[in-house]
Amino acid sequence: MDRPRHRSGVPLAIAGILLVVVGTFVGWAIIMGSPHHLETLPCRDPSPPHAIGPCEHPPQLWLANLAAVAIFAGLGIVVFAYIRGLVRGVRESYLPPAAPAFTLRDVPRVFAALSSTGGDGSFAVILFGADGEPPAQADALNVQLSIEGGRLGIDWVLLAPLNVASQSRFVDFFEGRSRAVLRRESNEVESLRVEGDQLAELLQDFLVSEFKVRPDQKVDLVAEGFEARYEPRGSPC
Repeated sequence: MDRPRHRSGVPLAIAGILLVVVGTFVGWAIIMGSPHHLETLPCRDPSPPHAIGPCEHPPQLWLANLAAVAIFAGLGIVVFAYIRGLVRGVRESYLPPAAPAFTLRDVPRVFAALSSTGGDGSFAVILFGADGEPPAQADALNVQLSIEGGRLGIDWVLLAPLNVASQSRFVDFFEGRSRAVLRRESNEVESLRVEGDQLAELLQDFLVSEFKVRPDQKVDLVAEGFEARYEPRGSPC
C-alpha cells in the first residue's frame, strides 16, 4: 500500500506563480503603455498652502514598484514551496511504508502467518476499543497471540488497567466453551492463556460478544518475531 502523497506545498506554489504573473503583466503594461495614457494625478504642494500641482511620483512609478515587489515575492514563495516539498520528500523516503489497515476479519490470517513463520517468543498484539471505538491512546484494551513451547495460544495480559478489569470476561467466555484458562507470569506480569484448536474463530467471537467489536472495525496490530505480511480482506491487490 503506497503512502499518500502530501500536497500542502501546491497552494503555496500556485499563489507564488499568480503573483509572478500579475507582477509581470503590470510591469509589461507600464512599459508598453503610451505616455499620454499615463496621466499624473494632482497632489497638494505644501508651499504655497492648499495649492494643487502635479505629483512628484507619477502613478506608473508606484505601479512599477508594486509589480517588482509582486514578482520577487512570487518567486520567493515558489522557491520556498519547492524547498519545502523537497525536504518533505527526503524525510518521507526514510519512513517505513504505511501498515495495511487491519480489521477483525484479518485475525485468521495473522494466526496463519504466526503459525507458519514464527517460533517460540513470536507474538502479535491486537489493540482495540469497545463498542466500535478506536483503541485508547494509552493503556488500550489488548489481546496477544503468541507461541509458547511450540504451541499457539491467546494471552490476556494483566497489565493495562482495562485488561485487569476485564479478566473475568476472558475467563467466563473461554471456560464457557470448555477451554482451560491457564495463568502465567513473566517478568512479574501475570497473564491468562488459552491454547488448542480453532483459536482464530474463538478470538473473533470473544471480541464481538464481550466487547462489541465490529467485524470491519479497524484495530491496531503490533507484530514481533514473524513475517506479519498479509493482504487484508478487501484489498484491491
